[in-house]
Amino acid sequence: MQLLNSETGLVLTTSDLVQGHSIRDYVGIVAGEALLGTGAISDFSAKVTDFFGGRIVNYENTFYEARGTAIKEMCDRAKQMACNAIIGVDIDLAVFMDGYMLVTATGTAVRLKKKN
Repeated sequence: MQLLNSETGLVLTTSDLVQGHSIRDYVGIVAGEALLGTGAISDFSAKVTDFFGGRIVNYENTFYEARGTAIKEMCDRAKQMACNAIIGVDIDLAVFMDGYMLVTATGTAVRLKKKN
């Protein structure tokens, strides 16, 4: 799947190619990170939800926020390298120290050229 990030103008894809384009330059690996605390209230409500079952909306919202921040940082770094796409995008999540969530977005920054 590929998508044009409307905020940055970069093409993002989890694959190693972009339909309708060829890769002119492989510039380098780019990454973005976001470390967010979930908060004591979220932790308590998550434990209650875990006991009774159901979705943990507070954690989901924190994850969405962290994921967006990590992707934006990754895109900003690719733009600084004068790239117009990131291929092989991967999102990783780590939860640690009881209440902290680290989301990392990585990929390869490239310069595309349109196929004729």
